[in-house]
Amino acid sequence: MEDTLNNSNDLFLTFRKEMEEMSKKTKRLEKENMTLNRKHDATNQNILKMAEERTKYQQEVDSEKKKNMKLTSIINQMQKQGRGVAGNMSLPEGSIGEYAEGDEGTESEYEEGDEYEEGEGEGESEGEYDEDTEDELHEAPKPFGPVPPPPPPQAAVNGAMAGTNGVKH
Repeated sequence: MEDTLNNSNDLFLTFRKEMEEMSKKTKRLEKENMTLNRKHDATNQNILKMAEERTKYQQEVDSEKKKNMKLTSIINQMQKQGRGVAGNMSLPEGSIGEYAEGDEGTESEYEEGDEYEEGEGEGESEGEYDEDTEDELHEAPKPFGPVPPPPPPQAAVNGAMAGTNGVKH
């Protein structure tokens, strides 16, 4: 019976030792779990902030695109009315007066002695046809901006109005 009692004590001590080890392991795993949960929550908060920022920036981009389209439309309407683009202004990307992709605009597309092919005008690239440009070629260029007021009448010279040769009407 002593052997059975000794075996039981040994088993109990072994079991108790394993329980303590398991308790330590459980505490360590709980700490790791809490750390991972905090990291997970922080990551989720960062993702939400980034999603909100992205939405905000996307709305700003959409707003700027609408403004750009409106300004481009105004420029195109002004061009159709015969007003040119002021020298210090540049046209938005994709507008009528823009150079074709890759063209610098400062060098000629043609070597010396080349002739324009039939149907091509100066500044047009092959395969493109622009009705507005074609109509403008046949019209006299119109000045940019409002029509200037007429010059003031000239001062009288020697009692007679200039330009009347001294004849009174």
